[in-house]
Amino acid sequence: MLGRIGKELQAIGQRYNGLRSFIALLESPVLRQSCNDFLDCERLSSEVFQKFMNSSKPLVDRVNEANNITAPIDNFILKSMYWDFKIPSLKFTECTRQQPLFQKWFLWDSEESFTGFGFACFKLQDNTMFDRAYSKELYGLHGAGEVLVAKHLFMNFGHIQPADALQFGDIVLMKDPRGEDGPRERLLVRRIGALPGETVESASNSEDNLKLEPHEVWVMADNDEGETEEFLPPDSRTFGPVDAREHVFGRVVYSIRTAVDHSPVKNPSPRSRALDRESVFALDDHEVVQKFLDAYS
Repeated sequence: MLGRIGKELQAIGQRYNGLRSFIALLESPVLRQSCNDFLDCERLSSEVFQKFMNSSKPLVDRVNEANNITAPIDNFILKSMYWDFKIPSLKFTECTRQQPLFQKWFLWDSEESFTGFGFACFKLQDNTMFDRAYSKELYGLHGAGEVLVAKHLFMNFGHIQPADALQFGDIVLMKDPRGEDGPRERLLVRRIGALPGETVESASNSEDNLKLEPHEVWVMADNDEGETEEFLPPDSRTFGPVDAREHVFGRVVYSIRTAVDHSPVKNPSPRSRALDRESVFALDDHEVVQKFLDAYS
């Protein structure tokens, strides 16, 4: 009994922060624009806050009430987060769909909740992000065949901006932005080479320098082996700046080879590592890793 109460008290601060994040999500400009036709997001966020903060009721009852309130928007958020589940090579665990979002976010002390929501994985098919000289040592990447788990950064809802969520050198999972000039549903793993507002300098002509827009990033492949002027692996040198809100799923935080051979991805930014520490800790478990491997079976 006392152990359960202690665990509950430890989670209060984390759940309250989660509540604030959820309210911010419901009140974000992008989500409001998308859902105002069928749902009053301001009223919804107010009801969620009132229900959850009503301490006269047991936590389980408050969570269930919040789940009922947010049910109409659950599918909308999930489909937007995972690009409508339509990209075959983007894999996620089934508990992503089975639990209400409110329960996933605020009962995240449950391993099943925390590791099933906000993560997706992609199996590398080539070595465009693996340079034998440094990729394994610096980033913890192993090349073609490894499964990389990415943490969603919620950028497509507008309340977290790319400049706040991404850092120079971050490894990201993204959609190929080439549209009709390339595979629409292709996924890429690339390194952030320049952030919003920065200037990308041309090596040959200073007049070709390019300043990135507030939502744009410059992404790079790392494998120069076999490159010629006629062929470059697809990155911003070939398709230009990328709108992170539309094309970046999130930061890659974990690498899986097998159920017993797995490790964190070492993004170079101390801030990124600090933000991802809890995610990495939750993923660093053989049973959790097996869930992502099972997505490819």
